[in-house]
Amino acid sequence: MPDTRWKPLIDYHQRFLSWYGILLFGLRLSSRRGADQDLRDIECAILDNLNHLAGTQQKSLPVSKTLDHFIGHVGCDPFARLRNLCMERLLRMKALDDFRVMGDFVVAIDGTGL
Repeated sequence: MPDTRWKPLIDYHQRFLSWYGILLFGLRLSSRRGADQDLRDIECAILDNLNHLAGTQQKSLPVSKTLDHFIGHVGCDPFARLRNLCMERLLRMKALDDFRVMGDFVVAIDGTGL
C-alpha cells in the first residue's frame, strides 16, 4: 500500500517564481499563507496568467514556503536590479511625470524587516 503522505518534488522555473512573488506583492494580499488558499480559485486563472507572463508551463502554483526558499537562495540583489530596471524604463517613458509634486517625484520607503 503506497504512502499517501509523500508528494512528488515539483521544480519551478525561476521566472515563474519571480513573477509569482511580484504578483503577491502587487496584489497586496494580507499574508502569503492566505495566498496559498485565495489564489487557487480556478476562476482566477492565476496559474494560466503566470505561465503566460513567465513563458513557462507549470502545472501548479507554489506554496508560500517554496517562494520563501527561492528568495532565500536568490537573495535581494537580483530583485533590486529588476526594480531599478523597471524604474528606469518608467522614467524614460515619462509614465510617472503626471505624479510629480512641485517638479519632483515622491518616494515612499518601507523599512520593514531592516
